[in-house]
Amino acid sequence: MALRQLTCILLLSLPVLAGAQSMTAEEMREDLTSLIDVWSHTDRSLTPEHRMSFEAAVADISRRANGLSPSQFALEVSRAVAIARNGHSQAQIERRLHFLPIGFAWFADGLFVVRSDNAHADLLGSKVSRFGALSVEQASSRAGRLISGNDAWVRQQSAVWLTSLEVLAFIGASKHAASASLTLESAVGQRRRVSLEAALAPDPSPAPAWMGVVPAPTGTPGRWSHVLDGVQDRPAVYRDVTNLAREWWRNDQVFYLRSNYIYGNATNRYELFDKLIGVLQVEVAERHPRIAIIDLRLNHGGDFFNTVSFANALPKLMPPDGRIFVLVGPDTFSAAIATAAMIKSAGGNRVAFVGETLGDDAEFWSEGPPVTLPHSGIVITSGTRKHNWASSCAGSADCYWGNVAFGPEKISLAPDIRIAVKFSEYAAGRDPVLQAALDAGTGGSGGARTHD
Repeated sequence: MALRQLTCILLLSLPVLAGAQSMTAEEMREDLTSLIDVWSHTDRSLTPEHRMSFEAAVADISRRANGLSPSQFALEVSRAVAIARNGHSQAQIERRLHFLPIGFAWFADGLFVVRSDNAHADLLGSKVSRFGALSVEQASSRAGRLISGNDAWVRQQSAVWLTSLEVLAFIGASKHAASASLTLESAVGQRRRVSLEAALAPDPSPAPAWMGVVPAPTGTPGRWSHVLDGVQDRPAVYRDVTNLAREWWRNDQVFYLRSNYIYGNATNRYELFDKLIGVLQVEVAERHPRIAIIDLRLNHGGDFFNTVSFANALPKLMPPDGRIFVLVGPDTFSAAIATAAMIKSAGGNRVAFVGETLGDDAEFWSEGPPVTLPHSGIVITSGTRKHNWASSCAGSADCYWGNVAFGPEKISLAPDIRIAVKFSEYAAGRDPVLQAALDAGTGGSGGARTHD
């Protein structure tokens, strides 16, 4: 379902282009014509009200085209597309931007520096107070206008966008795109202002940029420093990127499964499906766990047909008094939302969501073809089929058939146990979301875990 979307997001981790393609104002206007005539009539997520705002924004961009650089034009296109507020409808412009030599992540207590190139490792762990003259919240709000999606998704993704020099100039946080001034705060409250230019070499992490909370594997050439490098036993959620990892704790009474993407590999799209069937048959059905914890907090989706059988079978293989906890948050997106919803639908009140608001609303549009603007080459994803993962989508020709066949009748996607992670907890190697699930499942005695 979101394989195309996830592939596009992976572009954030690729090297930036050496230089932006030059464009004339007339070429920009021709791209805008394509944006209206092709993309906006392919994508179905624009409501009548959104369409009015979208067409007004495009007309405004066209009037100002003579004064726009190619990167400014790309950001304007992203702003126009974001009016749809559909997470699967996004202008993929990241490779036209240049990024700072540091990376941010949001926590319950603010925006923090979690990774950096080696020359700026002294900034790790700093809290961001200001971007130029803008507060962090002002900068995040302005950058959020470039990102399509619900509020939780937009805020989470803004951590990446705020590392772009072009974005910081576009939102008024800096005077130009050559450098940016940031005010940072240390753990003891000391503030300092730093001026940063573009990174000499991009972060070579194999993970996409939005997963900057996960350190790159040791030995990665050109590896950036990370705030978790000093943590000897990292929580499972912050370990290497994988489509499937699992552990058994407390004498096989607790089963923990983690996934970062819901698809197989280049030669077998449904390799994950095979893996999960094996886990059900060889492990779950034999060991009979009393508690299952499914960690989808850092999962932007893929193809939910990989998880249909697992999601519907797992609750039936648990004992009558067994509990399932699905760990969720703003980076739980698309096929990961579908997976979480199917587990909850199959398990009823034995299933609880633990964490923060998910990265999309229950109803969204996806499955559409990408549209490429003729001169800039900007690729824009689209949604042509409706999903609803909280109540039945049947009865409408707009509904995606997979959602009609496997979607729930009526559930809530809101966290049953709402908890956010503070930076101090993260930096110390603690996982309060997992701990809350363990406590809820074991009556408060989940602190001690035993591993196979």
